[in-house]
Amino acid sequence: MTADSSQNLSPAINTDSTKVAFASDRDDGNLQISTMGIDGSSQTNVSNNACDELAPSWSPDRAQLVFVSRCSGKSQLVKMNANGSNRVVIVPNRPSGLAQIWVMNANGTVSLQLLTPSPTGKSDTNPVWSPDGTNVAFSTHDGAEQP
Repeated sequence: MTADSSQNLSPAINTDSTKVAFASDRDDGNLQISTMGIDGSSQTNVSNNACDELAPSWSPDRAQLVFVSRCSGKSQLVKMNANGSNRVVIVPNRPSGLAQIWVMNANGTVSLQLLTPSPTGKSDTNPVWSPDGTNVAFSTHDGAEQP
């Protein structure tokens, strides 16, 4: 679907299988969130940010995306409308830290840590919407090699 020399990764198909969100460095060398039709048509950079952005996940109603944004060695989880509007940070900047799994309300409130606490410094990644759209689960990692 993406026949170019760019990095194109982290594909996520929306719930009615009509669109794909993915990370691509095709525009400026930074990974950005793009969307396209399931047939490869209408490829559009929707995040348009100077940071690396990756690991998109569609909301169950297909109206929003949640993804990881990495700037200056810190990660944050961002939610926005699928067209790129209404960008909101739902988990603020954190430096690297040990692996964790969390679940939170989709509006960014009431995070629940499902594993033991980690030292300071975390990298949030792999956000996934719950089927009913009320929660987002994500993992937190320190960047250290895991056995």
